[in-house]
Amino acid sequence: SLAWFIRAERRAVEPILPLRLFGDRTFTLTSISQFLNGSTTMVIGIMAPLWLQFVGGVSATRSGVLSMPMVVGMLVAAIVSGSLMSRTGRYRILPIIGSGLMCGAAVLLATIGQGTPNWMPALYMFIAGAGSNASSQVLTVAVQNQVAHADLGIATSATTFFRSLGQVAGSAVYSALLVTQLDHWLPKLVPDSQYASASQLQLSPKQVEGLAPAVRDGIIESYSRGLHSVFVWMIPVCFVGFLITLGVPEHPLREEAAIGDVEHQTAPIAH
Repeated sequence: SLAWFIRAERRAVEPILPLRLFGDRTFTLTSISQFLNGSTTMVIGIMAPLWLQFVGGVSATRSGVLSMPMVVGMLVAAIVSGSLMSRTGRYRILPIIGSGLMCGAAVLLATIGQGTPNWMPALYMFIAGAGSNASSQVLTVAVQNQVAHADLGIATSATTFFRSLGQVAGSAVYSALLVTQLDHWLPKLVPDSQYASASQLQLSPKQVEGLAPAVRDGIIESYSRGLHSVFVWMIPVCFVGFLITLGVPEHPLREEAAIGDVEHQTAPIAH
């Protein structure tokens, strides 16, 4: 009974996420990539609809409709990447292409401004959604293919956790960047001290349309320049994510895993 108690205590103090997993190159690089991917995907999902409302002048409902291509892009990427992996047994090129699409979407979003047709950000969101899922979902499979069967659950949960952590960090950092940019541009572009900072600008896009032309145009231009800075700062993050995916190794996809056999748990089965 004492031996059982000691073993139970040892199991209780074991870390939820075994640090030995970070000794695997695939797991480590995938975790970093998932963090960066989650941060940029969340920012695009928040900031692009915000641009459509304040700069594009559409309603919240129409902004949601114009954001649907991002979800469609994720769905298409999941289907295509899954099909390609099943048929070829290879996956390394897919997250590279996905990260490249994310870089392209960030660059394209950095070019939008006043006068840009609303369908263009919708198209760029489709590209971002396709790139995000082509990278994220495939890298999760890469980790599942690499780790031992005993670590399969925790490794999968860890990659999802790092992606969620990136979403939280990205939304916080880039939202702070947007507020900072608004605080910089509003006093310069809005001829009304009432809206001299972002904290004082508690107006919906519909309310902005009812303001005096000079005030309205100044607010819209402030949002345009602020969101431009957000998209520009996404580019290096996407580029770092692209470089990381280049380093993810490829192993033959295993077709089965013997739960009770350690050798089969750790060694991929070649086609």
